[in-house]
Amino acid sequence: NTDTPTGELFDTDFDAVNGEAALGWHGERASATVRYERYGGNFGILDGPPVADDNLHGPRRKLVDDRVQATTNWVLGAYRVETRSQWQRHVLQEVVGDSRAGLAPPIFDLALNSYSTDVILHHTSADWLSGSIGVSGMYQDNTSTGQVPLVPNARATGVAVFAVEQATSGPWSVLVGARVDSRSLAADANAGLAFVAQRRDASAFTGDVGVVYRPMPELALTANVGRAFRAPTLYELFTNGPHLGEGRWEVGLPEAKPEESLNADVGLRWQGRRVRAEIAIYRNQIEHYLFIQATGDSATFIDPDAGDTTNLPRYRYWQTARAVLRGIDISAEVEALPVLTLRGRFDFVHGVNEQTAEYLPLMPPMRGDVEAELHAGAALGGRRPYVNVGTELVARQTRLGPFDEQTAPYALLHFGGGIEYPVAGRPMMLDLHVRNALNTTYHDFLSRYKGFAYEQGRNLVVRVTMAL
Repeated sequence: NTDTPTGELFDTDFDAVNGEAALGWHGERASATVRYERYGGNFGILDGPPVADDNLHGPRRKLVDDRVQATTNWVLGAYRVETRSQWQRHVLQEVVGDSRAGLAPPIFDLALNSYSTDVILHHTSADWLSGSIGVSGMYQDNTSTGQVPLVPNARATGVAVFAVEQATSGPWSVLVGARVDSRSLAADANAGLAFVAQRRDASAFTGDVGVVYRPMPELALTANVGRAFRAPTLYELFTNGPHLGEGRWEVGLPEAKPEESLNADVGLRWQGRRVRAEIAIYRNQIEHYLFIQATGDSATFIDPDAGDTTNLPRYRYWQTARAVLRGIDISAEVEALPVLTLRGRFDFVHGVNEQTAEYLPLMPPMRGDVEAELHAGAALGGRRPYVNVGTELVARQTRLGPFDEQTAPYALLHFGGGIEYPVAGRPMMLDLHVRNALNTTYHDFLSRYKGFAYEQGRNLVVRVTMAL
């Protein structure tokens, strides 16, 4: 279980195993790769103020994700044809009470099968022009079972055609892209949700234009403007039930429209021998912005196994005619000395619901971090040691959306170190990191636990990496 400076968070233990295997063939003018990945785990869920009984009867989340990916590349003169295909099966269950011992079916059991494929033609027409043209297809099948229906069974299909071209002349580079999407979502009737069969279709044209100007090799000035599109998901549209993993009751918005956005950003990058820095400023205007927000009331969840009742805060998806997000990202890395590197990052985002003139909910507060790393400039008896110290600074969020709960600002201190050492002729790296070294009590503004539990206290991470 996770520990905080004020005590243990019961039922937050987990176990997970992941791995992958790949097989590839590479010829002079063609190549192919098949890859299999799997991730599975069993995760405890903190659904309220922690009590010891949660270790035995608290809710659990079980997750299995399988993926098979196949890629090919074919060189045909000045062209290259690339194919990418994937099958993914994602199974998510949430269980509670006797369900944990396998005595009853899960509260809900979701299985999503996704199939996708892309075929892309890459070309280089001249030294100054290159680009890609492609088609993309997708099919998803979602089944929802278990004792409590959360969403109806549904199928989604999508097809798209796209092209991107990049031209470079002297210090200038221009990139232009365009894409046409068509999406369809068909949901089955569900008596438990009082839901009748429905079908949603959406299509959109999107595009992007970007410019990079390099007056000198180390300096790049960038500008970009683009239009994007996103169709509402099955959950944003039709969910209506307890989402134990989030500790809330979620209600969808069946009449939600696709989001359409217009984004513009400018940036400055410096890539010198001892100094690397980047600053980006952006503005993203989103029509029909879709978001989830607390309603201020609650819904009662009745455990089908034990009959216990729990009041869950109700969250509902909403849509506003227009939202605007403005922000800035800054990062820098300086080699102050041959053995000393300094790093820093800062980001800030400001979100407004222009329809209501209110701040958007759950916008991250202003935050930044600085780090100093001392390292050996050259091999030291086969070892390459380093040590670092850093601090993470997070401000108080004063731009609160409706029903947002304010949290206090905080600062965390982190330490780390590592050493490389040859073992049997192979390099082995040992890293040790201490997060929140001072065991500071704090609440993350974006955490769903913030109303009743602190974030993790002092956290020790040991990692051993070895090339075989």
